[in-house]
Parts: sequence; C-alpha cells; structure tokens
Amino acid sequence: MVAVLLLTEALFRSHALARYYRSISHQLGESVLLADAMTGAIVEANPAATRELGYTRRELCGRNLRDLSGALAPERLARLRMRWGSHGRVLSVRGSGARRVPFELTLSWIRVGRRELVCLVGRNVTARRALAAQRRAHRKRMTRLAKRDALTGLPNRLHLEARLPRLANEAVREESIIALLYIDLDHFKDVNDSLGHRCGDRLLATVARRLRGCLAAEDLVVRMGGDEFVAVAGGLPAASTADYIARRIQEALSAPIEIEDVRLNIVASIGISLCPADGTTLEQLLKHADLALAQAKASGGGHHQFFTHEMRSQLSERLELEHALRRAIGTEQLFLEYQPSFELRTGLAAGFEALLRWRHPRLGIVPPAKFIPIAEHDNLVLELGAWVLRQVCRQLSEWHREGLRVLPVSINLTPRQFEHGRLAELVAGLAREFEIEPQWLQFEITESAAMQNSASYLAVLHALRRLGSRVLVDDFGTGYSSLSYLKNLPVDALKIDQAFVRDMARDATDAAIVSAIMGIARSLKLTVVAEGVETAEQAECLAQLGCDTAQGFHFSRPVPPAEARRVLEELAEWRRAGISLAEVVS
Repeated sequence: MVAVLLLTEALFRSHALARYYRSISHQLGESVLLADAMTGAIVEANPAATRELGYTRRELCGRNLRDLSGALAPERLARLRMRWGSHGRVLSVRGSGARRVPFELTLSWIRVGRRELVCLVGRNVTARRALAAQRRAHRKRMTRLAKRDALTGLPNRLHLEARLPRLANEAVREESIIALLYIDLDHFKDVNDSLGHRCGDRLLATVARRLRGCLAAEDLVVRMGGDEFVAVAGGLPAASTADYIARRIQEALSAPIEIEDVRLNIVASIGISLCPADGTTLEQLLKHADLALAQAKASGGGHHQFFTHEMRSQLSERLELEHALRRAIGTEQLFLEYQPSFELRTGLAAGFEALLRWRHPRLGIVPPAKFIPIAEHDNLVLELGAWVLRQVCRQLSEWHREGLRVLPVSINLTPRQFEHGRLAELVAGLAREFEIEPQWLQFEITESAAMQNSASYLAVLHALRRLGSRVLVDDFGTGYSSLSYLKNLPVDALKIDQAFVRDMARDATDAAIVSAIMGIARSLKLTVVAEGVETAEQAECLAQLGCDTAQGFHFSRPVPPAEARRVLEELAEWRRAGISLAEVVS
C-alpha cells in the first residue's frame, strides 16, 4: 500500500510507470481506487476492489465515488480531508446489487500536474466486525453465566453485588425500605448425607422455585451457595411488610417436598436487615442479616429474626473476642484444667477430662460457652483443637516419664474438627512425637454430632478407634433420634447429661431415663459415665442403677496439672493400701 502511494505522483507522466503501478496494486490484498478529487470520477481500480464490490474494472471506472457512498461525494471530500487526514475510518460502501460492504478506508490526496487525485485504500472489515460481534456476545454470555447459579438458575452473589447499590440509592432517594432476607435451610446436610447430593440438588432447585414465587417480579432472589439464599424486596412502605414476606417464605418452604418417593419437610431460618436503617452497603446488610440469622438458629431455628442494635453490640463484642482469642493462642492466657472421673464401684480415679480455659488480661476468665462458639464460627477451633491435643500429649508424656500410672484423658471434639478430616493423622503424629500410647487418649463427641452419622464422621471415628483411642458420646439423652443411629456408631461409652442426673434422686422420670440409658448401654456393651454429680445422694442412686463412672463437683472440680498429678499419686497410694473412695469421702 505504501508503494502505491509513493508511485502515484509519477503515475501519469509515464505509461511504463503506470504499468508498474498496476502490477504492484494488483498484488495487494487491500482494495485501491483512484478518483478525480474535483469530479469524483473513478479512474483506476485494482482487482481486490472489483472483487469486494462485485463490479468489473470497466464498471467501476465508469462510476463516481458518490455512487459508492454519499460521504464520498466530491463536495464532501474537502471536509473529509480536514477531518480524516491520512487516518482510516470505517464507511459503508455500496457494492453491486443491493449489498453494502463495510470498508476501513484511508484517503490520500495527490497532485499530478494540474490535476488532483484522491487515492482510496480500503479493507473489508465484515469478517472483523462479525468476529467482534461474536466476542461481544461471548463476553455478554460469560458475564451472564458468571452472575447465574448453574443449579437453580437464580442470580448469584456477583449479580447481587452489582444490583444492590442501585436499589439502595433508590431507597434513600424515594424514602422507602429495602429488606434483605438471609435464608438458611435447617439440617440440609442431613438430606445430602442420607439421600445423596443428587436429591439435595433437586431439593435446592425446588426451594429456589418456591422462593421466587414468594416475591414480586421486580424483587431479587439469589443463591449465595450451599443451602443459603438471599431475597431482596424493595420499595416497602414499612418493616412489617418484611415480616409478612418472611412468614410467607417460611410457609411456602414448609410444604412437603417429594423427591424419589421420599417426603421431605423443610424448615428455614431467616435473618432480616433493613436498608437504610441497618446499612446501605451489601457488606453491612449481609453482615447484619447473617447475625440475625445466627440468632434465629440459636433460638432453635425455624423462624425469622430482625437485626437489632443489641446485636450490633454483640457483633462488636464477638469481633473483639475473636481478635483477642487469635492473639491468645500460644500464650499463657490459654491453659488446661483436668476434671477427674471416678469408678463408682471401687471409688478409684478412672480418667480425666481436659478442659480449655482462657484468662483474658482485662476480662478475666472467659467462659468456654462464650469463646468456643466464636472459635467454631471462625475456624479458630482447628488451631485451638490442635493446641489442646498437643498440650494433653505433652502432659501425658511428663506423667509417664515421672513413673506415674497414666490414666486416659478425654478431649472434646467439635464438628469442624471432623470436617477437617486429618484428625487421626494428627493424633498418630503427636503420639509418636511425645512417645505416648494412643489408648491414653479418649475423644468426646456431642450427641448432636453423633447423630450426623455421615461418612466423613464415621471415617474419623473408625480411624481414631483403630489407633486404640476410645470414643465417648457426650451429653447423651438430649438428642431426638440418636437411638436409631447409636447401634452403627463406633463408640465405647455414653456420658449421661447432667440435666437427668441433677434431679434423679427426687424425680422418678429422670431416674427412669437414666435407668433406660443404662439398659441401652449394657445391651450394646458400652460403659456409662454420669456427668454433673454434685451430691452423695446422686452418686448413691447412680451406683445402685449400675452406672460405671461419674464425674462432678461431688468428687472433684477441674484442677490444674499439679493437682491432677496428686490425684495420680493418691491413686497409687489407694491401690497399695486397698482404701476405697467411700472411706476417703467419709
């Protein structure tokens, strides 16, 4: 193309050079036209131009530029010269018949003697435009897919992040209310574990349809992931409307769902935050709705809860405790106490339960019931659990090196530690590191965790028992359907919840429950440990019913390692002297 432009000035001075020009221009892939700048008459065209426009060379040379495009009319060429210069622009050019061809044209003006010519060099951009259109459509489709949940077809969090700021601005401008409802299906994991993920997916798709049917067309329903959904309802006149929407959602979801001949009843918990009262950003509204959701679940689930300013204070306190707990790991703020348990038949110490304690430099002793849920929520529990296990193994190793008869120590496990999946490997590694026997370790799981009975839970329990460790079910008797799962659980003992022990000496119903648990345990060849024994009367009742072991303030409070060591020393003395606990207590 450059060669063409360089040769055109001499083109009409020599027929030989004209032949060279034609030879060069015929080799070009671009279309080349020469026209009179004053009249617009086309005087030369190369084969590429005739091919692209559908004319012969003779037909083209007999036409005017205005026939190709009104923008190329002679009276407009001067303006194009000022606007375009030597830079290319895309112009729609008329070809033969009715077709139009988009050309990227570059115009150059040259003078040959007294005659001024315009040279048009063009490239057909039809294919380029089609490719660009395909790319735009592909990008649009990818963007749409990126903002959609593949399983339910609902928008996802990305769509929510893009949409909510506009809705919030409208709410502020129109002085209306937006309700963000954070919806979580209670016990959805049980469906996946018992019926499989395929049924779980079908259930989620059904829930998505029902949620969509509960809201207006302009409202938004989003799947956040797993069994969590968010509904955003805008233009509400009052907060009471959000209450109505939440009740409508819970009613719709509570209707039975049949999947593969299985009738499922779904219960949902909902946390609600309002814009602008509880925030105007997605982060604020989600955080506050999530806090309200946690409150709804903590109250038993199956209902909805609005965010309150008291929750904001609780959130601030929780965040403060979370940061403080992170800093406390590895420092002397965290320590262990050991609560011994005793054989009711012999009165001899049978083992210990390791209990984690936190002494905050400003708040003093923080109750486990306050900081363990925080650790569980923020995955700190994995780090804390590993720290507790290491400390117990170190203590067992010290007692063993001192020549004491080591008693097994129980460690409480949380559901997150099961989900981690590498618990047995950690136990085996620490046992080797501290040169202790894994059977010196016992692990306590809550009855609610035992009821999960999922493949991952069972795998961890079996792995721990293969190492030689025992597994105990803590707080037994507080669950609802644990008996149907108990026969399949790889456990060694049941710990009767202290709620039944507390009044068993005066309440025949509690005594009957304890007796029934004893019968179940004996039939399954499990030992029984009673928790929370505080009086001699309770201890005597348990002994009469055949309970194996007990722990509680009647026998001993949780004690530091030095006092636990004295329990081991006393055990050795009692065994040598043949003295029973009953004699010592009396």
